[in-house]
Amino acid sequence: MKITDAMSINAEKCPSFQDFGHARIPLKGIKKPVQEIIGMEILVLDFRIRPSLFGKNKEELCLDLQFRLTDTPSDLPMPQTRVYVAHTNAKVLIEQITGFEHRCPFRATIVMRGEENGPDAKQFYSFKGDDD
Repeated sequence: MKITDAMSINAEKCPSFQDFGHARIPLKGIKKPVQEIIGMEILVLDFRIRPSLFGKNKEELCLDLQFRLTDTPSDLPMPQTRVYVAHTNAKVLIEQITGFEHRCPFRATIVMRGEENGPDAKQFYSFKGDDD
């Protein structure tokens, strides 16, 4: 952009980064491994699906999940209301949550699947469904 063009822009009429940059801002919260919340009901506040930083290939995705535990009273002062962020490349969780950004916040429980198929079966994380 030319300097003369830049000087003619009315900054008040330009959108704010806050209006459209939501997906690029990292989610805030205390890091908590997914393994620590298996079987616990959580309140999913927000999530992002992005390219994995540690994936085996460039196509691997990562789910960043911002949540709080549902047994935490919502009227506590901020330091006592813990907001957490979990990071996982669990494909089933990513497939299940994709497309539901507009539904946040929502309650969910992450469970471990595969044990029912024997000790040698591949295990994976999944959101608990109606059939559980």
